[in-house]
Amino acid sequence: MNNLVSKSTQGAEQLEPPLPPTERHYLTEAELANRWGLSTKTLHRWRQLGTGPFFAKFSKRVAYPLHGHGGVLEFEQSILHRSTSELVFHDE
Repeated sequence: MNNLVSKSTQGAEQLEPPLPPTERHYLTEAELANRWGLSTKTLHRWRQLGTGPFFAKFSKRVAYPLHGHGGVLEFEQSILHRSTSELVFHDE
């Protein structure tokens, strides 16, 4: 089914399983923290300070876009260093 919520024959709502990571466009806060070896508290603090990658709010849930301007992949490229005194700049 393409719907997020499907109806069973008894009328109870059941959520469909989440998309595999290769098809998803957002990472959860826990997934991003795990990817970067950070705590979720660090990501929370970055959101308060306005640093780090862009994020989206879905009610109380926070998600980080993987692609696009300000997304996780772009942010990872922007923080690369060639040495301790030089950033690696990427032309796009």
